[in-house]
Amino acid sequence: MSKKKRKSRKKPVRRRKSKMQESGEPADLPMPDPRVMEGVLRQFLGDSGMIDEGDSALAEAQNLVYQAYDVDDLEERLELASDAIDICPDCADAFVCIAEIAPSPNEAATMYRLGMEAGERALGGPEAFGEYEGHFWGIMETRPYMRARLGLAQCQWSVGQREEAVDHCRELLRLNPNDNQGVRYILCSYYCDLGHHNELQELLGEYEDDGSAEWLFSQAFSAFCQEGDTDSSRRLLCEAHDTNPHVAKYLLGHEQLPVEMPEYVERGGESEAVGYAANFLTGWRAAAGSVSWLRKTLKLAPPEPPHVRRPSWKFLKGSVSELPLSEGETWQVDLRRTTIGVPSGEDMELPWTFIVTSAETDDIVALGTPEDDAKPSPNEVLLNLLAVMRSPQDGEPRRPECIQVRLKTYLTQWQSKLKQIDVQCERCENLDHVDLMIDRLASMGGSPRLAAEELESRISGLDELPQNLGEVWQADIRKLSTWIEAEGELLRPSTALVTNRTDDLIIAQDVGIQELSADWLRQTLLAAMLNPMVGDPHLPGIVQVVSEHYRDELIPLLDPLDIACVACDELDQLDFIFGEMHRSMAESDQPPALIDVPGVTPSHVQGFFEAAATYYERTPWRDVAGDLAIQVRCAKFETGTWYAVVMGQSGMTLGLAMYEDLDVLRAIIREDEGVDRHHSALSVMYGEPFEIAVRDLDAAESNGWPVVGPEAYPMILRVNPGMAVRPPLAWELELTEACLRALPVFVTRSTKTPARMAVPVATGELNLELEWVK
Repeated sequence: MSKKKRKSRKKPVRRRKSKMQESGEPADLPMPDPRVMEGVLRQFLGDSGMIDEGDSALAEAQNLVYQAYDVDDLEERLELASDAIDICPDCADAFVCIAEIAPSPNEAATMYRLGMEAGERALGGPEAFGEYEGHFWGIMETRPYMRARLGLAQCQWSVGQREEAVDHCRELLRLNPNDNQGVRYILCSYYCDLGHHNELQELLGEYEDDGSAEWLFSQAFSAFCQEGDTDSSRRLLCEAHDTNPHVAKYLLGHEQLPVEMPEYVERGGESEAVGYAANFLTGWRAAAGSVSWLRKTLKLAPPEPPHVRRPSWKFLKGSVSELPLSEGETWQVDLRRTTIGVPSGEDMELPWTFIVTSAETDDIVALGTPEDDAKPSPNEVLLNLLAVMRSPQDGEPRRPECIQVRLKTYLTQWQSKLKQIDVQCERCENLDHVDLMIDRLASMGGSPRLAAEELESRISGLDELPQNLGEVWQADIRKLSTWIEAEGELLRPSTALVTNRTDDLIIAQDVGIQELSADWLRQTLLAAMLNPMVGDPHLPGIVQVVSEHYRDELIPLLDPLDIACVACDELDQLDFIFGEMHRSMAESDQPPALIDVPGVTPSHVQGFFEAAATYYERTPWRDVAGDLAIQVRCAKFETGTWYAVVMGQSGMTLGLAMYEDLDVLRAIIREDEGVDRHHSALSVMYGEPFEIAVRDLDAAESNGWPVVGPEAYPMILRVNPGMAVRPPLAWELELTEACLRALPVFVTRSTKTPARMAVPVATGELNLELEWVK
């Protein structure tokens, strides 16, 4: 396959041998720098009399630069380039050579600008450009100028001088439409980042025969941004995906970009996908809905989470034995096949269900099914039980005083081991509380129900049904605490539920993925009256709902039947049932919910969502380099000094990281080995709705907390040394809210001086002192 040299948007520091090898190809020796090869060609042409070097000083300086590019030692390279400038200040490549090893983008930009000016002088000034216009790169003497100007454009882009960078690229393409440097790919990524889709369409049309990933995926991206989800935009995306099926996994974040970018790319290969994502991901992330549209259109579900190795008995024994002992508490533990989660009438083998209950709290402590549907061994169930003690679905981590089991094998294999952690084990013929909880959950699985058309046809007979005036029903629709994948799209199912509050029964249920609506609730109420899951068809005296909207929509059905419909602030029975369902369905790898953290109020979380939305809209990652830190001081809290880093320059992760230790932060930037063991930070990131805690998602939707777009749902975690993760405490959330509000303002100030800011937060106001870290 044909290969092409591709410029990276990032300032090259030194040439590296790529670790990535194309599929099926042997590892190649590193290619020499193209500029060294250019020097060999130039010498050959000069010796052959085909070109006239003219100024011997410039030729001598240029030869020194070619030597510099051929050495790996940076000090020697710098010395050779400096000598070249001393010999001839018009040697543009000497400034380019120094710029490529400059310690900062601003210093590099200075050298590139000097190189561009030197190149202009060497060519006879801008007025002489007309002689070369249209085929600049074809004249070898123009190449140093072209390299310096492209380097300046990329540096300006990295420091936030976006329009200046775009102007340089457009001018380079005007001078050299053949685009030997790959400038069109860089300009294409800039247009995507800026959302300049008219200019992007014009550029794409100028090189319409380009079949690269950059072109095809950018066409699809621009079509979506301009048209939305249309037949045309979907067709373009599918065509791009067919050309390179590797790109999508990097845009979706299913696979991380390598630390080192491939030096050469192969059309349709992994290396081309890496190059595209590295340069275009920020544009995709900035366009609301584009990533979720890509996932849905290409039907690419998120990858399965990595398999977590189960801790050993020896490990768990040590950690569980230190947990507090809950005196008088007995847990019942069992493994059995149940109908929980199995649709009524489904012809399938019932799944194994692991269940732990506490009769004292009348709760399910743990509920789950094996990953591979195979029956777990007694030892595997015991390890699950110990893991439950460390992280129960209900209550604090603890050891119960006694474990009751039904199976003899569990008693014989567990008794001696549980004794080592001071927990009794006894066998019971019947586990009454487990039976109660399983029956309660199984009843939620539904029963054969009448079709909507048949229910509607029987409405005329409702007034003939017997009525129990003292009976109170509760009815509501709520989203379940789980996600299901359907052709690459993750959907959250909901359930409509009607209960008999008087007799403590579930009498109708329907599960679906449609929108929550009063009509759906009406259909479920009809099913409860005409075809109840328990008992004979009849009418209640009162139906309680949670909203006035539902009440108003149901009154036309219920009033003629003399059924009172009442809107209540709380539905106690349904709240309990939905709570049980939430605990039973919650995934073990779901992030912890902010609203469940002790001391954190809904006002705290609302403030965080509002600040995170503002931060996302301000896109501070466009205004600051990723390796620059900002010192944040807040005297209100004991841990008074933090070091904030704005994330998002690469597009992989948008957000904010705040570190307590500056030395650790610097080690992270250097990528020092083992630094994770000392890592302590607050981390804010953004993702799709299925990536945040379900309880927080529900709270945001019900309270109308702002979310900027489908990929802008905020998450926050406290990372402790050893990479242990927990939700933030109230004061940490308050500090983070203040930083999310203050930093976008601070990084766009015209001066780099320290600043004091009084920042409004959910609890009042925080005073911050902000300063750039040198």
